[in-house]
Amino acid sequence: MSGIPLNNNQTILNSWNTNKTDKGLTLNEIKNAADTNKDGKLTTDELKSKGLSDSQSSKIINTINTIDIKDKFFSKIGIKTDSGQRVIVKLFEMDEKALPGGSEAISVTDIQQGHRPTCYLLGATSALTHQRPQDIMKLIEKNNDGTYTVTFPGLPETKKVNVPIVTPLGIIPFAQPKIEIKNANKITVQPPTAEELKNYTHKGLNNSTWVAIVDKAYNQYCQNYGVKANYIPSYPQEKASDYGMPWEGVQALTGNKTEHYMVDLTRDSKMLNNIKEALDDKRIVVACTIGKGDTKPEKGELRMSNAHVFGIMGVDTKNKTITVRDPYGQVQYMGDNKKLIDDRSKDGFLVLGMDKFNKYFTDLVIETKNKL
Repeated sequence: MSGIPLNNNQTILNSWNTNKTDKGLTLNEIKNAADTNKDGKLTTDELKSKGLSDSQSSKIINTINTIDIKDKFFSKIGIKTDSGQRVIVKLFEMDEKALPGGSEAISVTDIQQGHRPTCYLLGATSALTHQRPQDIMKLIEKNNDGTYTVTFPGLPETKKVNVPIVTPLGIIPFAQPKIEIKNANKITVQPPTAEELKNYTHKGLNNSTWVAIVDKAYNQYCQNYGVKANYIPSYPQEKASDYGMPWEGVQALTGNKTEHYMVDLTRDSKMLNNIKEALDDKRIVVACTIGKGDTKPEKGELRMSNAHVFGIMGVDTKNKTITVRDPYGQVQYMGDNKKLIDDRSKDGFLVLGMDKFNKYFTDLVIETKNKL
């Protein structure tokens, strides 16, 4: 898998935009920046010499040619196509927005959970993004038809599935015969729709959609092979990936086994040291609140779901604090008059002392170096 091409396309094109009040590029702006021999024409070689990728250079040339043809036609009836020239950048933004700018531009702030309860996947995604953003790049491949194929290293490459028998009374689960599916962990999905971005995983703070693509692909896997979707009568397919255990997301994204610690049965010093060792080793860590949290906080206290997974972002063994991030990208606390306040300025980051960590969290999951 080659992954989505990594380059500085967006940074380069942004630098060519001399009119900072808009987000588009005119032909003149592109020619001023890239027409190195000043012949008034652009070639793919000139664009590539400026650092653009082959595909982006070709796309710009093809778009310019299309616009030139329109100019020749519309100029006869007095219609200008200046606004059409900005399609050049809009096409680029639509094509590259899944992972704009490469791994260095990926941020945990891209992870903005929506209504679907997939925190076990998104908490692990936060942790992986923080620790090894380059591994995110390996998950997603853009196809020529505009779809995306997501490969989950920790999910089975081959699955044997039952062919259901359909009767007037419905589908009979666990039916024979079975068929073997190859490359089951490679899931191809359409780009997320506006409705999906609104209701499920939202756009990232840099307008990226890669998180939604991963979330959508994982849900599709669960629809194809998951127990809930296939074997629970009348279970909605679109909810196939709802809810999961905290280690499931870590294993699916990394392909590695995990260690599990119960917070109440583990010494603070051991938790702090184990987290530090893992983070120093670029392994990922998540924590969950199942059965704890605080859904009825007092004034000034945090509201914490009693069934949620957070990514671990940092640890301070000296001051005995753990930094976590809520995949919702928000911090909630109780204000005056028992009014809950949603604070998104912190983007879900919390620095907790061990007293608070022990109060809210029940389980700690740490990625190991051992393959599943």
